[in-house]
Amino acid sequence: MRDSSTGEIRVPLALYSLDVHQGDLDLVMSRSEAEALFAHLRAALVPVPAPTGVRPEAVR
Repeated sequence: MRDSSTGEIRVPLALYSLDVHQGDLDLVMSRSEAEALFAHLRAALVPVPAPTGVRPEAVR
């Protein structure tokens, strides 16, 4: 959710410890911080395709 007056991005979070709800809070970031976080998460979560024509090394 974007705050139109400040430009901040607010992401609601629920905090848990061993499946026990500990509370709720908002993660507050600038637009540039939110874009950097999105890019980092996307890179970490989207699988990178294996290069074509390269065979995997045999397991020893």
